[in-house]
Amino acid sequence: MLALTRDARGADFGRLVAFVDPDGNPRQVWIAFAAPLLHLVGAESGGFHQRGASTDASSSGKTTIQRAAASICGPPDYLQRWRATDNSLEALAELHNDAALLLDELKQIDPKAAGEVAYMLANGSGKARANRNGDGRPVKRWRLLFLSSGEIGLADHMATANKRARAGQEVRMAEIPADAGAGFGCFEHLHDEPDGAAFALRLSDAAATYHGAPFAAYIEQLIEHRAELPRIIREDRDLFVSDALSGIREPSGQVRRVAARFGLVAVGGELATAGNLTGWPEGHAHEAALTCFQAWLDARGGAIPAEERELIAQVRHWFEQHSNRLRWKNRALDDHAPEVPRQAGFKDDPADAAGGLLFYVYRETFRREVVEGHNPTDAARLLVRRGILEPDSEGKTTQKIRLPGFSNPQRVYVFRSDLGEDADDGP
Repeated sequence: MLALTRDARGADFGRLVAFVDPDGNPRQVWIAFAAPLLHLVGAESGGFHQRGASTDASSSGKTTIQRAAASICGPPDYLQRWRATDNSLEALAELHNDAALLLDELKQIDPKAAGEVAYMLANGSGKARANRNGDGRPVKRWRLLFLSSGEIGLADHMATANKRARAGQEVRMAEIPADAGAGFGCFEHLHDEPDGAAFALRLSDAAATYHGAPFAAYIEQLIEHRAELPRIIREDRDLFVSDALSGIREPSGQVRRVAARFGLVAVGGELATAGNLTGWPEGHAHEAALTCFQAWLDARGGAIPAEERELIAQVRHWFEQHSNRLRWKNRALDDHAPEVPRQAGFKDDPADAAGGLLFYVYRETFRREVVEGHNPTDAARLLVRRGILEPDSEGKTTQKIRLPGFSNPQRVYVFRSDLGEDADDGP
């Protein structure tokens, strides 16, 4: 790690960071130190979201963490709110180019626009618009990292407007549970305070008193070492990614992208520490970012790509809701068998099924219902790969099964009743 030796003008900031040291409270306070590094290594913009995860989420300390992060760059009003139109957020993002944008209370933005705004902030450009003459106006552009907070996550907020969050949106705004698991909301160490509320008040007072100087000193140091930094940043970010992904079997591109973003946050914290801006021991920002990355990974359900996770959940949900539409194969021709409205296939309990049932689903039902919204061919291949769908002996995703009421064997999709419960990927 490069040693930045210029005397830091933010000496008083040490009184603040003593309360949010990564050893005791490993949260994303030092995101502001990472934002200026994007330009140096050509990294993409992106964000993080602190999501309340308890019945007392509104007092978990999320806003206090935001205030502490804001204090690196400026006074308390550096912290912004989600309560804005997408147009005004474009202007706000442009003003925060190469810096951190801090947005509190996700629920204040229109849920219909939330997903598109997350895309917009992470993609680094606003909408193309025309002026009165029909000529194109200049498009607003920026490069930044943003830190959001809210009692609910992006997907839940969008769901209130009957909109569905896509994998790209969730990757661009990586969600971290606000509850650190120690019983104090976002905090893990209260530094001799009696409870989380008292510690949050102490931290907020410190952020309002000591602020602004660290970022100015940090930028001066980056400028002084401009020639050496790109190589060092890349090397240290890659080291972080290697540590973060250690033990994960075939991590997806989505997980790698988020790990790299956490890696820049780790490098920013370490550079600020090397410049005497934090008072933290060397390596603590790296370890704290690893803790936050693991919290994100655990909260999303492991390293499996989001699209695969969504598809598998959709398939399992279909069977939970519609298994009564599968007729028992061995009773199908029984005059006393119950009627099966809107029959979707058959189910069987063969002797060689290792204690589980087999579900035979009609092809059109599979395409129109079970994997609705996904390409059926791609979905079937993925389900085979995950051990949820049983291929035939030639590797085809459907099998020829002799079914009651049909003169010839029918091609159907064959599922085992456990639906691949052991097939989930993860660290």
